[in-house]
Amino acid sequence: MIDRLKVYVLDDNEGSPGFINEWGLSLFIDAGNLKFLFDSDSSPRVIEHNSKELGVDLGSINFFFLSHEHLDHLGGAQALPEGKLAYVPEGTVSSYLRKFKVVGVSTTKEIEENIWSTGPLGRDIKEQSMVVQGSFGNLLFVGCSHPGIDLIMEHAYSRFGKIRYLIGGFHKPSLGSLVKALKMAEFSSPIHCSGEMTKSYARASLGDRYLPLRTGSIVSVEKDFITVERF
Repeated sequence: MIDRLKVYVLDDNEGSPGFINEWGLSLFIDAGNLKFLFDSDSSPRVIEHNSKELGVDLGSINFFFLSHEHLDHLGGAQALPEGKLAYVPEGTVSSYLRKFKVVGVSTTKEIEENIWSTGPLGRDIKEQSMVVQGSFGNLLFVGCSHPGIDLIMEHAYSRFGKIRYLIGGFHKPSLGSLVKALKMAEFSSPIHCSGEMTKSYARASLGDRYLPLRTGSIVSVEKDFITVERF
């Protein structure tokens, strides 16, 4: 069982002093015995610099999790060590993945102990999301939510139950989709492609359960609290 976890925002569209910032998403996740990267931004230069600023080692990861193959989530993969496992939506083909031991995911499955893929969802753009289970509940990580943030949440909720924390790109959802999604999460951090309307609504509806993030933020998750540093 995972009892505590830290999320380091290596890149988000919103920058912070001392960090390199660009359009993209990359999250370094430290779950104690397991360290892994959720998406790898657009550029290796960005995540190499920002990981050093945050004091995390890209070479220490156990695996790489790719939500979908768009360049702003995959382009920085060259910064990662060779030979690591890479969990990708089944059918993903890219030269950026040649250095990895690629595992194609086709359905909802536990890829590592207490770490799940939702499996690829959506019609035109196949995208997987990640659920981390621990004593703190269920954490849901989303890349761009191309299938729809409400559909992803409904899928995760039906399989895992209530989502303690939802973090990632929501892809500028309609208000109706956003309302449905946030009702199934206790805390939320819409970032990357989520849009200002999404952030404003989350702030108004969730109050202190809305956790704003940007490049350089660190989220600490334990059973009794979720806190944000460097914001």
